[in-house]
Amino acid sequence: MIPQAVDVLMIQPPVTKKQALEDPVIEAYFTAVDKNLGTLVGDSPYEINWGLKGIAEYILYKNPDTKIKMLDLNFMDRDKRSEGMGFLTPEDAEAAIVKYKPKITLLSFMTQSYAEWGCDLAQAARKVSDYVFVGGIHPTVQYHHVMADLGLNIDGVIVGEGEKICQDLVANFDDIDRLIENNDSILTWEKYGSPRIPKDYAAPVRATISEADFQKAIPSRYDLFKEYKDKISVRINTSWGCVGECGFCSVGSFFKKCGVRRKTVDQIMNEIRALDRLNLSDKQFVFGDLCMFDDSSLSNELLERMIKLKLSGRMPYQWWCQTRADKVTKELCEKLKEAGCKQVAIGCESGSDEQLQKISKGVTVAQIKDSLKMIRDADMETQCYWIIGLPGDSFQAVRQTQNKIIEYLKEDLCTVPHISTLVPYPGTPLFCAAQESAVLSGIDIRDYDFENYWMNCDRHGCGKPVYNTVGETGKILLDSDQIYDLWLDTLQKVTDFANKKSRN
Repeated sequence: MIPQAVDVLMIQPPVTKKQALEDPVIEAYFTAVDKNLGTLVGDSPYEINWGLKGIAEYILYKNPDTKIKMLDLNFMDRDKRSEGMGFLTPEDAEAAIVKYKPKITLLSFMTQSYAEWGCDLAQAARKVSDYVFVGGIHPTVQYHHVMADLGLNIDGVIVGEGEKICQDLVANFDDIDRLIENNDSILTWEKYGSPRIPKDYAAPVRATISEADFQKAIPSRYDLFKEYKDKISVRINTSWGCVGECGFCSVGSFFKKCGVRRKTVDQIMNEIRALDRLNLSDKQFVFGDLCMFDDSSLSNELLERMIKLKLSGRMPYQWWCQTRADKVTKELCEKLKEAGCKQVAIGCESGSDEQLQKISKGVTVAQIKDSLKMIRDADMETQCYWIIGLPGDSFQAVRQTQNKIIEYLKEDLCTVPHISTLVPYPGTPLFCAAQESAVLSGIDIRDYDFENYWMNCDRHGCGKPVYNTVGETGKILLDSDQIYDLWLDTLQKVTDFANKKSRN
């Protein structure tokens, strides 16, 4: 078969384990939650790589004739699993990649997807591509290791947000070598005469698209995923970045050099109205912001205009969003309900104020419960995020969290729980602090094999934590096995509650 020529091949790797753990407790938990507690609005295991989608949209906005192929290996992996055929193999991935002959291949990685797939996909892409670049959260914060790993299989690492530089690569393809050589935003080992960048090298501030371009109505290109039209989730972002400073979150590390960029209300409303053209079978979408409503003036204007659109009968959609507990007010909840919001997600994390303080959450257990009450009283559902094994977590602290989870479920303050374990992702404040002191950070990282860095929030992506929790004296409070067992115990408690609720 003759490979199909394309200008840009964008590749999303699988985001689940090649060989998933098979544990009856895990399977029973996910089944019980879906069947007896509730499902999330707009949720789908077919999650688009929104970074690649944004890059593709900007390239096509600037260069409409560009031929782009979006190859989502994660979707292919999901298909194979759902058909009972196991998981996607490196051979499957290579067979999919060599169907194309791209000028430029862009590979996007998170930490665990890079560890499992980075070398295999870079090697396959090198066989058919003129140029291969990698980017995403993990290459941004671990560029020196990525370049050492991948060597001549890639032409460079793109750090941070990639819209501007990727569009430059496409627009200047005939002079791409000079662009790579003279652009500090593309990191290559040839520039340093060594496959390892000096440790004291500081990545440059990323060149992002102009504010004028960011605030233009760049069309959403869901047509790039037309083969999965009825499976994908639909997302609208009102901004890029996050104002939160949670110590365990890698998003702040990714966006910190570019800050938070906000769309105009006109842009957002245009995207909502454009949903009609998708002919969605489920009239649902999600707002993808990690901390929506942090800008109260923008939020108020947006919600008022959404309410008007709904009252006119032109917005038949239910939607999901997430925000911080300290942003929730009674007035906000009333507007959310009027505007069609069905579910609000809140990061609860722990049932202990001491633990919330350790992770710089910036809210108390009481504030979180008050926010959930306001959401419930406005007749909306809630999703609550919880983490087992926070820095300095002890048996007592985890028991507090378990008790809060069940308490909130009993009081209808939580509709759908999201229970994970902590992951000290590279580049996060927590990871950096742990390198300096296990006592001060509250964790002692025991495993630096990133293939084991799983959040345990997907039935196909679970594993034992890579750290022990540590007390102020340096004593181990919970080892990795104990954290994992407590996580399983938490899942079992929720499963028991959900099944009992169903019987009643």
